[in-house]
Amino acid sequence: MLILLLPVCVSADIGFHPKATNNLLNFSLLQTADTNENNIERKPISFKYPVETIGGILGGTMGLMMGYVISIGMWACNGGVEVTSTSMKFLIGGPPVIGILLGIPEGVIIAGNRFEDEGSYWKSFLGATVGALFGTACWYGSGSSNIGVPATIILPIAGAVWGYHW
Repeated sequence: MLILLLPVCVSADIGFHPKATNNLLNFSLLQTADTNENNIERKPISFKYPVETIGGILGGTMGLMMGYVISIGMWACNGGVEVTSTSMKFLIGGPPVIGILLGIPEGVIIAGNRFEDEGSYWKSFLGATVGALFGTACWYGSGSSNIGVPATIILPIAGAVWGYHW
């Protein structure tokens, strides 16, 4: 079944070609862009934003794991006892958060370079940081984890992609 549908899947269209006589059969993976009245340019669809988003997710995951390794090391250096002071809670809980904030922009940069885009790591980092702060503000402002958790997860990645293209 998949082999029979492959030509249809490959020829799926985004928009119709304006000069085609039978628009239902004129499908392609090309986007129509009018450059002037008579010359119609067809360009490929860009998947860069979803790929950069996936890169941000993977980068944030890698940063989170590295932060956890550092946190476990700090906890083991303290003898593995229960951490009660606020400063030690920050030292043990901070590296995963910092790892996420450093990993998301790096993943976006690596994915964006595959599309030959030239963005800045620092602008992407700033976007991720602003997104994380805004997501945390949404969480505390709403008082509900149903709104706060998705906002805190999605907004840093969206901010990093936006900052990369800024």
